[in-house]
Amino acid sequence: SGEDAKALVAASLAPAKTLRMEIEDQEKNVMRVFVEESEMAGAVGKDGINLKLATEVSGWNIIFDVPPPQEKVKTQAVTAADPGVALEDKDG
Repeated sequence: SGEDAKALVAASLAPAKTLRMEIEDQEKNVMRVFVEESEMAGAVGKDGINLKLATEVSGWNIIFDVPPPQEKVKTQAVTAADPGVALEDKDG
């Protein structure tokens, strides 16, 4: 199922953190995975190894993307609200 595939993809891309995953085309097994720009290199992996692994174990074709600017603001707001974040980290 799509939810099982999402779990497999997320595990394959670790330690990179995925923000969101969307099924792009169920019939063609295409999934769009959103990661922060700073996480992109880790998500893809050296020579694309993480991407290849995620594709093989899930059976889905994966498209990496960064979230739109309005989502980044939401993500930062949630992070800044986290009491575990040091004050100097809240300013960016």
